[in-house]
Amino acid sequence: MKFNVSSRELLRILKATGSVIQRKCSLPILTNHLFTQVGDKFFITGSSQENALTMPVGILMESGDMFHPFCLPAADIIPLLGSLPEQPVTFDIDLERHLATVIYQSGQVSVPIEESAEFPKVADVTDPTTSFVVPANIFFPAVKAASGCTSFNDTLRPQMAAVALDVLDDKVVFVGSDGHSLYKYEYFHGVPFLTGEKAVILIPNTIVGSLQTPFLGVEEIEVLFDRKHVCLRAGDISFTIRDIEQRYPNYNSVIPKENPYHAVLPVASFMGALKRVQLMASDASNMVKFSKDGMFVNLSAADIDFSKSASENLTLAEVENPLTLPDNFAIGIKASQLMNLLGNISTDNVRVELSAPNRPLLLKEDADNSVLLELCMPMSLE
Repeated sequence: MKFNVSSRELLRILKATGSVIQRKCSLPILTNHLFTQVGDKFFITGSSQENALTMPVGILMESGDMFHPFCLPAADIIPLLGSLPEQPVTFDIDLERHLATVIYQSGQVSVPIEESAEFPKVADVTDPTTSFVVPANIFFPAVKAASGCTSFNDTLRPQMAAVALDVLDDKVVFVGSDGHSLYKYEYFHGVPFLTGEKAVILIPNTIVGSLQTPFLGVEEIEVLFDRKHVCLRAGDISFTIRDIEQRYPNYNSVIPKENPYHAVLPVASFMGALKRVQLMASDASNMVKFSKDGMFVNLSAADIDFSKSASENLTLAEVENPLTLPDNFAIGIKASQLMNLLGNISTDNVRVELSAPNRPLLLKEDADNSVLLELCMPMSLE
């Protein structure tokens, strides 16, 4: 059989679906892309043993040819397509010889193909217990920001290496935490929008980087969950992710309910001072001290072993009552965590709320009805 397809469109889809494929897999067939047809539409699927991404592709069959599913190892095809200008390419599929010939304007290449029957059945959430719709411009930035606060690799607590979607009747709370910092963003729909049960859905942070590209240009994401898999869907695009079947901790329990002290600071100057001061912090702890120094808020760091130190006063925001910290108040914070959290603040100023040197520091956007809350656990100053 023969078919034609745009080189640029095929490259975009193979790159997106290929991001799901694992280089080392116990099933060699899963290093391939699956080409299928459903009705009058054609699809390409990339899959691992846990996750699968299926995207539509604009294939034009040669006159009189019938389409037959097949598996293509695209590792050699993607660099070829990337080197070509936009042009139609022809695929000549020989199922008997298990060979695909890719013909372009100035030449051709041949690669082996595999039987589609060997490709494992892709999980599909056909009977969801929970479903809802979220704007794409809310969903993807929130998931990405939350993933920045998760554990990099936690085999003993896999739920801490995942973004949690706490789905309630009228809102979704996006949460990420590694036990030392916390990201919490609430999307309020305004009216009950949940179909089915309330649920906490866990998305592994290893897959977060592959989520947004397939859905570029999409306005809304439908989320379907059946307690085993979560499916992100928009039109004919479907991204199925294996849920982590672990109980997520009560993240609200670590958030202080009362914070009598605060400092309102410009984000840009706060971030700049933090970057400079942390250069002199101990490599082992990366700790900076956030303290009240007379009329100012001061950032300082020291590495006693190498006789290094730094101190810088912070500019207060030009708002009413920007500082309520008592004299000599001081708290130790890991600089890298604080910079990561500040990077998620979208307002010009950030409101830093504190209660005691041994209690978490909170960051909030300086805006009415802010839906973002971030938390950073303190470090001992002794």
